[in-house]
Amino acid sequence: MFSKLSEMIFGMPMEGEMLDSCAQVIVNIIAGGTTTPLSCRGIAADITPPSLLNASTSVEGYEGGLALFIEEVGTMRILLLGSN
Repeated sequence: MFSKLSEMIFGMPMEGEMLDSCAQVIVNIIAGGTTTPLSCRGIAADITPPSLLNASTSVEGYEGGLALFIEEVGTMRILLLGSN
């Protein structure tokens, strides 16, 4: 999915460390676009640098999340995780 996105954005396919970096930039853009409306509603939100999780990583104890559909790319599941 990030490979398709990076090719659409930059006009060339990315791989390896360049793809990882591009994925982190895309996630930062999505996170920034998500936290801004939350903060306008009085909900404290802080963006931490994104971590890339590989296919074998699991996150337990959380359900739901947001589905972000990007035409020609697919659907990305986003979890907003909170801490006290």
